[in-house]
Amino acid sequence: MTLVRLLILMLAWHCLAACLPLSSGAMAMPPAAEPRDAIAPVLPRAGRARPLVAVLAQNRHTELADLLVPVAVLREADAADVAIVATGPGRIMLVPAMQVEADMTLAGFDAAHPEGPDVVVVPAVHDPADATLLAWIRRQAARGARIMGICDGAQVLAHAGLLDGRAATIHWYSLNDMRKSFKTTRWTAHARYLEDGNVVTTSGVTAAVPASLALVEAIAGPAHAAATARRIGLSTWTARHDGSAFRLAPRHLLAAARGWLTAWPAEAVPLPVGDGVDEIALALTADAYSRSYRSRAVAVGPAAHATGRRGIRIVADRVEPQPRTHAILRPPAQGIAPLPALDAALANLAAAYGRATAELVALQLEHPWPGAPERR
Repeated sequence: MTLVRLLILMLAWHCLAACLPLSSGAMAMPPAAEPRDAIAPVLPRAGRARPLVAVLAQNRHTELADLLVPVAVLREADAADVAIVATGPGRIMLVPAMQVEADMTLAGFDAAHPEGPDVVVVPAVHDPADATLLAWIRRQAARGARIMGICDGAQVLAHAGLLDGRAATIHWYSLNDMRKSFKTTRWTAHARYLEDGNVVTTSGVTAAVPASLALVEAIAGPAHAAATARRIGLSTWTARHDGSAFRLAPRHLLAAARGWLTAWPAEAVPLPVGDGVDEIALALTADAYSRSYRSRAVAVGPAAHATGRRGIRIVADRVEPQPRTHAILRPPAQGIAPLPALDAALANLAAAYGRATAELVALQLEHPWPGAPERR
């Protein structure tokens, strides 16, 4: 191997760490528990008419789809009251793209709801050992709240001690390191979501969708969850998952290196964020376009702020009355169900940059993508 090729591979591995969790990525051990296609019912406490769900965020960095998808799915179902709760004041910087406004801070939530929420949803965040966040989550768990970690949000739950002696899952790339660091947890790669006691964990980024629907079912029943699933373009929310299918191959590292070396800065892809935008389609598309090492999603709107279809307040990166469009990397078509938007984005990435790049994005999202047309 020449020095140049070795350097390219080293750079590829370095830049992958920006979007994949920091771990060795070893895979494929037997499941720790058989996943069930449901979680236990969630009942409102403290005299509430329906459950109260707090979806947490760190202001510095919180994973985009991990945060927006559960909020949007639960609000689409309209079976619970849902609040985005940030660790501090100010907007939330999302990774790998976009910014949103929180509904309230932890302190504000405590003042408004001293009895605590019925459900706490924890996305992947910049600092999974944040003492303030851990203390708040432990307090809610002790009060009887259901705690759900989305993707690497399981790291937060592990640091909080909530996974000690329990079965759990997490993003495929983090699994080996978590087995080494949290040895009493029974880790598995073979579940989209997995419940043990009052704690639920999920696998990679796109597991937020079936896990959120399982939560809708736990709150409002299977018929309500099925109706919600149809509206967002999903036919099932099974917990079954083949974690062994997710592995980095040399072609993925080379695709990352090629993009990192030849497309710096990454090509900006404008995504319209006017009032009424579908937050699920936007989140999945922006997440995909911003993980290719060739492109980055930019939220563009006619005003500095927009309110999405399900009430999420989005901050525009750029204000333009008539946003330009990219020839291939387009926003979701009007009227398309939000979940098919992700497969459309991956097909667009394959057409623009090659199949290996699209596969790399699907791996980062832990999305079982069936394929796409070859590069034109």
